[in-house]
Amino acid sequence: RLMYRIYDWYEKQKFYKDQDAVVVVDDFNRNLLKKYANKKAITVRNGPDLEHFKFRERKAPGKAIKLLTSGILLPHRRFEDAIRAVKLLIERGYEPHLSIIGDTDNDKKYYAKLESLRRELGLENQVTFLGRVSEADLIKAYETNDVYIFQHHLQSDGLSEFEAVVTGMPIIVSKTAGCHEVLRDGENALFINPKDPPDIVEKIERLIQNPELYQKLSEAGNAFVRSNFSWPKYAKEVEGVMTKVLPHYSRG
Repeated sequence: RLMYRIYDWYEKQKFYKDQDAVVVVDDFNRNLLKKYANKKAITVRNGPDLEHFKFRERKAPGKAIKLLTSGILLPHRRFEDAIRAVKLLIERGYEPHLSIIGDTDNDKKYYAKLESLRRELGLENQVTFLGRVSEADLIKAYETNDVYIFQHHLQSDGLSEFEAVVTGMPIIVSKTAGCHEVLRDGENALFINPKDPPDIVEKIERLIQNPELYQKLSEAGNAFVRSNFSWPKYAKEVEGVMTKVLPHYSRG
């Protein structure tokens, strides 16, 4: 704890104040930087490789629904909420399967906790930890699952949820995740309260029972991301920041 306090002091008092500009990926981090380091930051949102992840038309699933979530295993990812949602879905008569993609070696204690929960709930056949996967298997997972869940709590804006969207997956997003700042509930995503498995279940049921909503989120989410986020756009906006704060900056 002492080392962390020293590190925090250095970042706040020395590192951040010496920067010409700080670029962050969402307003969540911009506000944190202002609150804890009294430093203004500029939000520039990243985006998926739009050529790499192709859109695929989808139909709403029935009772047998395939769910996907991903991220390096860390406690704030709240994978336990998605696992508990699977148990609740089974109790309501559905046949869900949840795939979790992410490095399980990063936090072995947390992984053990999730494994214990899976056994406790009797979900060995309904919840699969895929660990780290190849790029080809990641794309396959986006293409073959029905709904992407981004249940992460106090999570910065990421890439995985937007990668899922541009392949046509409807997404369920936590209200404490950075990406929810730009999405619209009911229009291109469904929002859930953090740490709330029953809310996850309620949103999944809405998608199963309302095929029109499922298709709407699939198409509108894809169109929204492709119109607003990409690596070239990110690079151009970062270059704009550099040009503004560094008068002598040039492409040469």
